[in-house]
Amino acid sequence: MLQLSVGYMGYMGRKIDDVLKDFNSKAIIESVIAKYAHLIKDRDELHGIKLRAIWQAIKNFDPTKNVKWTTYLYHRVSWECKNTLTMMHKKNLRTSKLSEAAQQTRDMELYRQEELQKEAIDTLNSLNDYDRELIEHKYINNMSLAEMSKIRNKSPQCIHQHLKIALARFKKIGV
Repeated sequence: MLQLSVGYMGYMGRKIDDVLKDFNSKAIIESVIAKYAHLIKDRDELHGIKLRAIWQAIKNFDPTKNVKWTTYLYHRVSWECKNTLTMMHKKNLRTSKLSEAAQQTRDMELYRQEELQKEAIDTLNSLNDYDRELIEHKYINNMSLAEMSKIRNKSPQCIHQHLKIALARFKKIGV
């Protein structure tokens, strides 16, 4: 059995390496970890659990309580595993709630954009052909005023004035 000497802070005189080298302690730690390994798949996390459990066991073990070291270590490792699972569960809940809220926000935004597009198309279709074509050329086809003026055989300034009027009608009607 592992011999631990009482120091100022409990069994702090004992090193973690000494516990890991002790056959009984190592067997207990590995048996508990094996029970939780399917739930806690990250090897680094499992190693951290081992080290935290040993550290807490060394720090808090009190032989005057008439509890065997191996029993205390077993419960310490079990508690660390359960605590880690609780923390992982809480983190997953927070993440899933945030993901769900983000998805709902995206869905609402997409719905809003679709509704605005439908409304814009309806408004555009309610304009006269000339105004509708000017707006389509400028904002849908990304044509410049010079390109539009060549198509209409009008000056860019004239096209600009007609486009301003068409946009005013568009805004007045709907969007």
